[in-house]
Amino acid sequence: MAIKIKDENQSKSSSSGDKSGSSGKSKTTIISYRDLEGQSLSYPGSDFIEVVEAPETQIWMIFGEGGTGKTTFCARYCPAPVAIINLDYRGDEVARKENKKNHKVILSQIECLYDLSELDIDEAKEESSKVVARFLLNWNWCLRNSNQKGAGIKTIVIDTGTELSAYVKTAYAGREDMVNDFGSSKNQLNQFWLRIFARARQMKINLMVLSRSKPVYTDDKDIKDAAKGVLTWRCNETVYDMVDCALNVRWRKSLVPGRNKKKIEVEITKAGLNSDILNNVYNESDWGDIGPFEFISELNIVKKDDEDDEDDED
Repeated sequence: MAIKIKDENQSKSSSSGDKSGSSGKSKTTIISYRDLEGQSLSYPGSDFIEVVEAPETQIWMIFGEGGTGKTTFCARYCPAPVAIINLDYRGDEVARKENKKNHKVILSQIECLYDLSELDIDEAKEESSKVVARFLLNWNWCLRNSNQKGAGIKTIVIDTGTELSAYVKTAYAGREDMVNDFGSSKNQLNQFWLRIFARARQMKINLMVLSRSKPVYTDDKDIKDAAKGVLTWRCNETVYDMVDCALNVRWRKSLVPGRNKKKIEVEITKAGLNSDILNNVYNESDWGDIGPFEFISELNIVKKDDEDDEDDED
C-alpha cells in the first residue's frame, strides 16, 4: 500500500533546469509505508507529512426519516452510473424516475423476509443468511463492473445500512436485539462492515450507506422522555466511525406559502478533513449547478492558503 507525498528532490531538480519539471505542475512520488519508518502520517494541516491529493473516492453515511429524500439524493446527485442495492422495497420508483440516458441508475432489489419476529432462532438465522448472501452477490457484481475505462459503476448505494446490519447480526445470533453472546455477534457485524469499506476503497468506488434515523431524547425533567426534535443515525457504530462524512438529508420547507415543490437540504453531522463545516446546513442555493456531491466533497478537503503558510513561517 502506498501514499502520495511531496517529493522535495523532484522540486529541486525542476528548479535546476530538469525538463521533466518544466510543466510547472507539482510533482509527486509513490513510496511505501515501510519507507516511512520512524515518521508519522496524518491529515493535511497537521505538522506531519502533507497529503498532496484528495481522496479518490467518497464514502458517506446519509441518514434521515423515511421518505425524506435519501435515495433520491444519491440517485440524482452522485456520480453515475449509480447502483442501488435495495433492502427496503422503496427505491424502485426513485430509480425509474432518476434513470436517464446520460445518468444511469441501476436498481438491484434484494429479496428478503421483512419481519423475522415470528421465526424461531434457527429459522431467523437461515433466512437472514440468505439475505446477506444475496447482498454479497450483488455487491461483488457491482465491484466487478466498476471503473471499466470510465464507463463502469462509479457509485454504490446501500439502501439501507440499518436493514443490512440487522440481517447480518441476525444471521450470526438468530435475533437482532437483546443478544447475550458476550459481544461475539457485534464483533462479527463490525468485521463485516470493515470489509465492505476496505473493498470500496480498494476498488476506488464511491459508497453511500443510507441509514434510518431516530430522535435524540433529553433528560430535562419538564419534558421527560420527549424528543428534542433532533435526529441521529440508526445503524452500526462502525459505519459512522468509518465513513468520511455523514449527512442528515431532509426536505426543505418552502419559504413561499402555497409552493409545495420539495427541495433537498443537508446538514453535515460528521465532517471530513475540514471541521469548519460541521453542523452547517446547505441547500441548492449553496451548491448551484455543480450539485451537492461535488460541493460537499470539495468542502471536506482542507485547503491551506499561501497567506496561512507565510504566517506560519513568521
